[in-house]
Formats: sequence, structure tokens, C-alpha cells
Amino acid sequence: MTKQPEARPRGMLLVGNVTAEKDMDTLENAQKAKPMVLVPGLGYAECEPHEATHLTMRIPGPTGLLTLPVVQGNTTRAGTGAWTWNGSTDAPTLRPSVLTQYDGADLRWRCHSWITDGAAQFLADSSHDMANTTVPLLDVCEPPNNSVHA
Repeated sequence: MTKQPEARPRGMLLVGNVTAEKDMDTLENAQKAKPMVLVPGLGYAECEPHEATHLTMRIPGPTGLLTLPVVQGNTTRAGTGAWTWNGSTDAPTLRPSVLTQYDGADLRWRCHSWITDGAAQFLADSSHDMANTTVPLLDVCEPPNNSVHA
């Protein structure tokens, strides 16, 4: 008798207007934010959350993978150009809002969101089809979402 492979629980992940079936293990272990430290002359390196000077996230929509400077705890961000971060890799919250935009010869878009508890709340001034919606951040290892229209 041949042993059948063990069935793994599966779930559905909705991103924009694309639905993908994923292993539940993948969904539960998804990392929404990756703490990074900027090493002079070398670039970014992964680090522990308390050591982070930067945070990498994958925002659904046209922004995609983004690395931002961050501060944590009771540190003031005044004059730093950094976002405050709650220290969570599973449910990151950043302040202030995140605004990205592109104005090229053939394409133009604007993506403006609040990042709260691991989700992007897209504001009305976003030019893509997720404006006025709240969408979970993608795992930083997810491939880009090319289905969103600016």
C-alpha cells in the first residue's frame, strides 16, 4: 500500500482583484515587515527588530517593495525624515502616512496609505483601483502584484 501525502490545510488570499490559494502555514508565517539596518558602504542587512534603522514592506498595488527609515519607542522622529514603527513584523504600524508616486512618460500613479496593524488603508487621493479600501500587506517574499491598475 502506498502512503498518501498528508493533506495540508489551505486558505485563500485575496490581494486586489487576484485570489491565490496558499498553504495555511505560509499565511500564518508570512512576514509583513523585515527589519533592516543600513551598513555604511555595504547597504541593507537583516537585523533584529530592536536594531532596525529601516523597514522593508511589500505594499499591494503599484508601490510594491519599499524600504523606509524608521525609529521606535519613545524616540522623536522630528527632523529625522523617518517613520515611527511599532516594532512588529507581523502587524506593523507606521506613522505618518506613506506616499509614493511615479510620473513617467508612459505611466503615472499615486499611492497614499496609512499602514496600520499589518494592512494598508489606501486613501482617496490614490490613483489606483484600491483607493478607499484596506488591504493586508503582502509577505515581503511575495512576488509583485501586477494586477493593480493605476
